[in-house]
Amino acid sequence: MTNQQLQTSIEAAGYNASVEGDCGTGSCSARGTSQGWRVEIFAFRNPSDPTTQISLSVQQ
Repeated sequence: MTNQQLQTSIEAAGYNASVEGDCGTGSCSARGTSQGWRVEIFAFRNPSDPTTQISLSVQQ
């Protein structure tokens, strides 16, 4: 996953957040808001595994 792919997904979901870090190396995150809620998104990739795991946290 690239930073741009994650950013596109974030925007499509309606979140106001910007990607930080480098998704290409396996670790990036985004923090922002959506309709007054605090949103945190973390993306992790194990170098030996081609898939990326994404974690979403939403708090009021």
